[in-house]
This record gives sequence, C-alpha cells and structure tokens, in this order.
Amino acid sequence: MRNNVSSEAESSDSVVRHLRSLHVCVAASIAALVLAICLTYMPMWLFIRLVPELKPFTRHIAEVLMLTYILSLAIGSVLTGSYIDTARPNRKIHLIGGFGLATSLIATELVSPLDINEAIVTWICFGMFTAIALFSILYLVKTGIHSWNRGRVISSGFAIGAFLNVFLYHSVGSVTEVAFLQASVLVVTTTILYLSTSRLPSEVIDSVHVRDFRLYLFMFPTFIFAMFLGYLFRVFVITGELHMILSTMEYVNLLSLPFLFALASGYIMDKYGRREAGIVGHMILLLGSVTLLAHSLSGVLERSHIASAFTFALIEVGYGFMIPYFMVVWSDIPRKNLFGRVFTLGMLTGAAGVVAGVLITTLVGNANVALSIITLMLIPMSYIIFKLPETLPQERLMREEIRRYLKKALEVAKRK
Repeated sequence: MRNNVSSEAESSDSVVRHLRSLHVCVAASIAALVLAICLTYMPMWLFIRLVPELKPFTRHIAEVLMLTYILSLAIGSVLTGSYIDTARPNRKIHLIGGFGLATSLIATELVSPLDINEAIVTWICFGMFTAIALFSILYLVKTGIHSWNRGRVISSGFAIGAFLNVFLYHSVGSVTEVAFLQASVLVVTTTILYLSTSRLPSEVIDSVHVRDFRLYLFMFPTFIFAMFLGYLFRVFVITGELHMILSTMEYVNLLSLPFLFALASGYIMDKYGRREAGIVGHMILLLGSVTLLAHSLSGVLERSHIASAFTFALIEVGYGFMIPYFMVVWSDIPRKNLFGRVFTLGMLTGAAGVVAGVLITTLVGNANVALSIITLMLIPMSYIIFKLPETLPQERLMREEIRRYLKKALEVAKRK
C-alpha cells in the first residue's frame, strides 16, 4: 500500500515538474518573441521612415541613429550584465525591459525622424531597454530551461516574432498603427512572462561550460557575422537600394517566410549539437553572400525580381539560423554566476562587428569590394565553428545516438 502511495506521489511530482518546465519553456518562447521584435525593429524603421526619401541628409541621419542605437545597446549591455552578476535579479526585470521597450517604440513613432536631437534621445532609450530585455530573457533561459530545450525555445519565439514583425509592416497600412500594435504585443507578452515565471524549476540541467581561453574563440564567428550585418545595413538599408528593389516586387510578403527556418536551427541545436546548427547556418549565409556578390557585379538585382527574392531569402534563412545559434551558445558558455559579464562580451563583440562592417564599407567606398572582403572573411568561419567546444552535454548527444541506433535496428527487424 505504501509503495502504491509513494509511486503515485512520485508520478504526481513528475507531472508537476513537467508542467512547470513546460510553462517556463512557453514563457521563454514568448520572451524570444519580444527579442525578435527588438532586433528587427531598427532596420524596418529606417526602411519605412527615413530611407524612401533618398536624400543625403536623411541618409546621414539614418547612419547617426543606427550607430547611436548600437552604442547605447553596448552600454546598456555592460550595465545590465554587471547588475545581473552582482544583484541576481528577480522577475521584475522583465517588466522594466518589456514596458520600457513598448514606451520607447511608441516614442520613436511620435518623434519626427528629421529632428535629430529628439530622435537620438529616443533611440538611446530604445537601445538601453533592448539590452535590459535581452539580458532578462536569456537569464531566464539560462536559469529555467534545460540545456537540450534552449535551442527550440529561443528559435521558436524568434521565428514567430520576426515573422510577425515583417508581416505587420507589409500588411498594415499605417506605420503608426504598426508601432502601436507592436507595443501592445510587447505589453501583453511581458505581462504573461511576468506572471508565468513566478516559480522556476529548482533543478535545471545546464550546458557544458567553457572556462579557459577557448571562450574567446567564440568571438571570431560572432564578430564576422555582425560585420556582414553591418554591411547590409550600410549598403541596402541606409542607402535605400533595398527599398527600391523591394518596392517593385509583387511578392515582397514572401520574404518574411525565411525567418521560420529558425525553427530548424533550434531543432538541430538540441538534437544534434550547437556546432552542427552553426555550420549549417553559416554555409547558407556564405551562399547568400556569394550569390549577392555575383548578382551585384552582374547587375541582376535591379533587373530580376526572382533573383532579388532568392538572394535576400538566402540571407534571411542564414540570419534565422545564426541569431538563435549565437544567443544559445553565449547563454551556454558561462556558469550562472558569470552569465552577465560573459554575455556582455558576446554583445560587445557583436556591436563592434556591426560598426566594423559599416566603417569598412564606408572607407572602401565600393560596395562590391567591401562585400568581397567580408565574404573572404566568412569562408573560414565554418572551420572555426567546427573547432569550437560543444556546449550541449555529451550525455544528451549519446542518448540521441542510441535512440537513432535503436530506431534503425527496429526498422531492420521489421523488414526481416
């Protein structure tokens, strides 16, 4: 009788732990949705509000605002990372980040983009609150999600959020309406996140920590990837070339679909390893870069809508793979008590890469030459990622290998 009671109690505890882990995963996915809105908002805002005028003055403002946002994001990362390591924040930090982002987002729409002083102040606030939201989200992932679920959790929220962001911009007529809809989504998701994280699992199986000099090797692919993003911002967003290309395309809404490939990135990260997802994403991104270079040299981008869609779709698929990869890996690397400073290192590396991409493109003066340089730097990145330490626990990888072996053995047995 006692054995039955104890087994029922253990079963009940197991169900409770499973449900608690499930709701934390859902909360973290919602948080990643907030992250996607943050990361894709700046280029879309420049794309819609400033760039279509195609004047040198507005291009200068776009450059200043983008660099202001990157700098404030870096400063906010340093401050938030230091706070997380020293104060061990509670769930109220989600409210600060989410509601601050919603307020800043509405402010960016109410302030005239041509009033550079007001716009700079607004984007400083947006960058700072983005850093707070980003750190709070990934700290939740670090402390509340098992290592073999982090990839799928972050990638699912990121894919849905990025798709939603692009879909709203191309489906809703007024830019101001889009801003208020995005702010509403941020308020609702932040509230859900705050309420659903009242109790976190007491035991979380963490990743394999990187404690030696190999930690700094993760900076190289992060920096090179960010350089490519900086190039894209400088050449296609700020100059208005992307606006001219996409404004004539009838199927522009299809360009939001590649973001859904982030789901594949999360699946690969949790089932086969972080390294495999990084290599696949990098190869797709490299293919997109080579295709972009070839089409730019031949002038195909301006003449062929199909070539334009294919090129930018490849880049977005690579983007959808690599952003969740870097978020998960930089969350895996440190121990819990070092999360703030290590993730700050990753954020500063990414910010420096974006600025370097913008500066190289500006100083070289020729977009094709700058793209050639960055493409050459992308080529060895796959080898670097292959040599990086695997942060997914080996026990998980061995379990997956055994499961695949047993599945094949059963299939062979059935055939006989």
